[in-house]
Amino acid sequence: MPLLLVAVLPPRAAAEPRFGWPLKGRIIRGFEPPRGHYGEGGHQGVDIAGGAGAQVKAAGEGTVAWVGELPTGRFVSVSHAGGVRTIYLDLGSISVAAGQEVSRGQVLGTLGGGRDPSSSRTHLHFDVYLNGVAVDPRLVMGDDRASFIRLCPVSGTGDPRAPSPVNGGPGLTEPSGAPSLLRRLTAPVTGVLGTVRDGIGTAWDGACELWSSATGAFDRWWDSSAYPFLCDVGSGFADTFNQVWSNRYVQATVAGLLAAVVVVGVVLIVAFTLPISATVAAVAAVAGGLACLVVAIVYAVMHPEGFRFVDCFWRSVAGGGAVATLVVSAGGLSAIVSTGWAEAGLLGTLKAAFTSGLFSAAFEGTTGYLFTGHLSVKKVLVAFAMGFVSGGVFKVVNEGLTAGRFLETLRVAFEASHLKVMAIFESGCAMLRISSETVRGVLIVIEDIGLRVGEKVAYLAFSGSFGSTLHIASCLVNNKPITYTGILASFVSGAAMGAFTLYLGGFKGLMGRFEVFNEGLGRVFKNLASRVLTKALKKGIDKGVNVTSRRIFNEEEALK
Repeated sequence: MPLLLVAVLPPRAAAEPRFGWPLKGRIIRGFEPPRGHYGEGGHQGVDIAGGAGAQVKAAGEGTVAWVGELPTGRFVSVSHAGGVRTIYLDLGSISVAAGQEVSRGQVLGTLGGGRDPSSSRTHLHFDVYLNGVAVDPRLVMGDDRASFIRLCPVSGTGDPRAPSPVNGGPGLTEPSGAPSLLRRLTAPVTGVLGTVRDGIGTAWDGACELWSSATGAFDRWWDSSAYPFLCDVGSGFADTFNQVWSNRYVQATVAGLLAAVVVVGVVLIVAFTLPISATVAAVAAVAGGLACLVVAIVYAVMHPEGFRFVDCFWRSVAGGGAVATLVVSAGGLSAIVSTGWAEAGLLGTLKAAFTSGLFSAAFEGTTGYLFTGHLSVKKVLVAFAMGFVSGGVFKVVNEGLTAGRFLETLRVAFEASHLKVMAIFESGCAMLRISSETVRGVLIVIEDIGLRVGEKVAYLAFSGSFGSTLHIASCLVNNKPITYTGILASFVSGAAMGAFTLYLGGFKGLMGRFEVFNEGLGRVFKNLASRVLTKALKKGIDKGVNVTSRRIFNEEEALK
């Protein structure tokens, strides 16, 4: 190779080199000859460290042979006299064009330096080819301390890739003496480190290849087997779900369960805030939840075509809420019921129940025949059942309300709840450093108010919820739609009649103020007239509230 250089290059090259370094910097990776028989492997050039954006200059005078881009970066190839070609790889920008004449030191472009993987640092990959054969660029670069003959490889030189600064650029020097001895002494260690490095590199390449193979196999398995299988499973699940959900009874069951959760949650909140027993709360929760399911299933049966999940849910909440309210209010009136049962007795309760049932049946049959022209036995029987239940219940409740020892029983219940609430408030007062006497005085006032109006509020709530429950039961038996307006109207009319009975004694109490209605035929007329008037007033209130609320809620008379 030195003989070729001497033969090719002009004699003045030794004194005036015609090539210079394209970039000032240190060589971070030197020239490595090919390892394989076909030119593979090695490093056919040098990597010169530099900052991104630095100017890259032509190493010598020549013509731009090629401007292009590789996966490892943009490059410029320059042809020089004597069969020399230089290549500048990984440029950020290029300022010359193919066929353009360039002089030594002319700017070819700026350094990119981040795409070529041959070195980790930002660098310029610089190649020199002599008659198509890659040579070490350091053999043809200018060096004021070396000639081409001295630049030839010398026995015992170290790693040609070792970086060494030169005048204005990288170069190769071959000092003698102590450094050569040092290299000889460290050569075994360097060889071992090189072997270890090559082994680690081989292992890494193998691991990367294994990972690539594994990921490729996984991708092929995912595309060919896993993904189609998951798509089939998802489609099958969706189809099955749609088929199951299309059944209105399944939707009704789900709506009933959701409504039951709502009703039970409300009952628990009420049980925590109001003085009712845990037994009453548990019974109300169970009864309300079962009522939600029953109303939902009945709604599904009655709406084979126009079933709607939201309507089913809200009707279930309304039905379950009415039953739960009835149980809670009845539990709150437990003292009234026990006192009334003791006053009325079994015979008195049954007598009131039969009387009320017979009157309700007669009233329903008479009014039905007058307005429709025919008599419905089913409606008469339902009216008797509703009247029987309501008559017995209200007989016991009214007797309990008028009994003298009711207030004492209610006071005991309030005192029990008062102690429980006082314990909670005193704990809170201790944390907030507030005088418990103030809270105790407030609770005493609340207790007095509760004793005066508590039983009345409980009675009105019981009357309204009892009326709503009877309305729902009547709709279920008569196969009529359960509407929001119907439930609301029955609750309002029941509460209104309860208030009328509680404060004025009803029509019987009003007529009893006249002496003529307290003896003989007057008393019989009073009982009969009070029942008729009470029934007519309740139906009138129910009808008025029903029409008004139906306009407010924009609800049809009968929902199919």
